[in-house]
Amino acid sequence: PAVEFVLDDSAYNLLSTEQSRSLSTFVSEISKLLPRSNILVEKLLSRLVTYIRETLQGTAIPILSTIPQNVPEELEEAVEYASFGQLGRIQLAISNSVKFWHPVLGDKMAEAVLDFVSSQFLFLLSSFRALGEPEDQCKKAFGSIWAELEKTTWLNDSGNFLVTAPIRAAATVYLP
Repeated sequence: PAVEFVLDDSAYNLLSTEQSRSLSTFVSEISKLLPRSNILVEKLLSRLVTYIRETLQGTAIPILSTIPQNVPEELEEAVEYASFGQLGRIQLAISNSVKFWHPVLGDKMAEAVLDFVSSQFLFLLSSFRALGEPEDQCKKAFGSIWAELEKTTWLNDSGNFLVTAPIRAAATVYLP
C-alpha cells in the first residue's frame, strides 16, 4: 500500500537518482520477504512497470526544426538550452529506469524502456543532427544509455531484436 500511495500521488520522481535508488531498494527488500509468485508482489511489480512506462511516454519530446534566420540570438539560445536540457532529463529518466529498476523488475520492463528509446529518444537525437548541432552531447547521452542497456540482456535477447534494431543501428553513429 505504501508504494501504491507513492505512485498514485506521483510522489516518485523518475528523474531523481536518490528516489530511484531508495524506492527500488525498498521494493527489492519487500520482494525478498515474499515469494515473487505472491499476488501482492506481482501486482506491485506490474504497477511499477506501468508507472515507468507512463512516465516515459508522458515525457515531452522537443521536435526541433530549422530556426528562422531573423530570430533574435537570445531566443535561439533559449530554444537550444531548453532542448538540450530536456535531452538531459530524458537521458536521466532512462538511465535511472534501467540502472535501478532492472535489478528489481528484470525483463518485465524491457518493452517499455526499449520502445521509448527506439521510438522517442532516437527521434530526438535525429532532430538535433538535422539542425547540425554539436554531436558530442548527443553521443554522450546515447553512450550513457547504451552503457546501462549493455548491463542487461535486452539488446541481445532474440525476443527484442525488432525493437532493438534501431538502437543497435544508432550505436554505429553515436558510439566511437
